Amino acid sequence: PDSILPSTPELMRNFNKIWSVRDEIIAAHLEDLKADGKADVKRKEIYAWPGRGNPHFRTFNGFDLVSPEVEMAPFSDQDGDGIYNPDRGDYPHPEQVHSGLMVAGIYYTVFHHDEPDFRVEVHQTAWTFDCAEKHYLNNSLFTAYRIRNAGAKIWKATNVALFWNPELGCNWDDCVGSIPELNASYVYNCDPDDGAPGQKHWDCGLNFPIKGVPPVQSVVLLNRKMDVL
Repeated sequence: PDSILPSTPELMRNFNKIWSVRDEIIAAHLEDLKADGKADVKRKEIYAWPGRGNPHFRTFNGFDLVSPEVEMAPFSDQDGDGIYNPDRGDYPHPEQVHSGLMVAGIYYTVFHHDEPDFRVEVHQTAWTFDCAEKHYLNNSLFTAYRIRNAGAKIWKATNVALFWNPELGCNWDDCVGSIPELNASYVYNCDPDDGAPGQKHWDCGLNFPIKGVPPVQSVVLLNRKMDVL
């Protein structure tokens, strides 16, 4: 399979990081190109992005992409050649987001489980929006995953789960619920104080009054059912 799974401790250290780009960096890069058709400033966040086949990757990261053929971090492919090259107008962008929308920030990392019989590679992209007029977007973190079997063994069936452990302050007074028809689960503080009276838990020794509405956090699956297939 096409994989970048590091096979040496050095490569594991190299890929043990998060690449990130903010919207102002992307906007400055595009304005730079618009002025005269070339990037006069080589912004590291743009040129270090691990997009497929990035010809500038080694210069800005100090090590090579394992293979120019492997699909890696998502990007807006302005010339349609399938290769990430910021000199040609390409820039980091989630594939799930319309090209006409700019994200506030995009973050990419790759991690893996490396054992002889179970070698799995996970590519994670996260992004946010700067959208004060729509608070639900302004307070959301979007994530997307690409999972590869990087070993020789073929798996005929696999279940993938998301482990979610929110703990809104003291978790002893948190309540949980779900809305299956929306593929959503949620947790909220069930009373006006964060803490459990009389409990000597490591994070629940004190009670703190909550100003305003008690906090709520939720997880919504946008392209999968909230069940086991």
